[in-house]
This record gives sequence, C-alpha cells and structure tokens, in this order.
Amino acid sequence: MRSTRAERDAVQAYVEWQSPDDAVVHVEKVAVERVAGTVHTVWDVHCRDSRWWVVDNSTNLYSQADFKSVSVVLTFHVGLMTRLATQREVPVNDVAAGLLPGAWRRWEQAVDALTTAAEAEDFQGIGVRLRECLVSFVSEVATPDLVPARAGCSQRR
Repeated sequence: MRSTRAERDAVQAYVEWQSPDDAVVHVEKVAVERVAGTVHTVWDVHCRDSRWWVVDNSTNLYSQADFKSVSVVLTFHVGLMTRLATQREVPVNDVAAGLLPGAWRRWEQAVDALTTAAEAEDFQGIGVRLRECLVSFVSEVATPDLVPARAGCSQRR
C-alpha cells in the first residue's frame, strides 16, 4: 500500500519511543479499514529483535508474536478502543466534587442518563442537563473578585 515518508517516519518514531532498545529496520502500511466511521491504519514494523503491528486511532502497538494477523489485531484494537471510550470513571475525589456541588450533581445526572440513552430525545435531554451543569458551574465560581478593575476606575460596581 502507498504511504508517505512522513507517515512512515511517524510510525517509526512511535515504535522507537515505545521500544527504545530495538532499532526499527522496516515500516510498511498493510491495511486501511473504516470501522464504524473511524479509519484505522495498520502497519507492519520490523525491528532488529522483534516485529510489531502498529494500529492508529488511537495509536498503539501489538507484538506479532501475540497477534498473528492483521484481522485479529485490528479486531482487538477496535474492541479495546471502544471499551476505553466508554469508561465513565472520572478521577475526581469527594473533596473536589464538594467544591462545586450543584455543577457536580448535574454532571453526574447527565452521565447517568447517557448510559441508558437510546433515542434522539434522550441525547437532547443530556445536552440540556450539561447546559444546566455549565450554568451552575459559572454561578458557583463567579465572584466579584475575579473581575479586574478597569483602568481609570477606582471602584467596582
């Protein structure tokens, strides 16, 4: 398959970053496939001591010792990326969430609604909840102290 020098260089740089002790000796584009509207490119990368598949969107590399074919590695990669994209765990502890209780509560309600949404109206409702979350956030963080004094004015109104 055709590939540009810039594409090959980017894949090579990625593999060398991930596996710095194994020099890349060959990079070849072997597949391009659209899955659920996302284009994935699969590369066959030969290193001095190993061989890798590199799959993009999001870029990751997989040992060819573990994944014997393009089809298997692409199936695994798409499944992995789908699972990662649907994780809803947010690294916010209770103390941080307590700083903005109204906004946080509305955000959690929107996330809960997203897990069961199926119809267009469900997603529109989630959009409304997220707008309410944003409005709540602004009202919780807005203070007159955040507004800078204008040049030439001695008082804030």
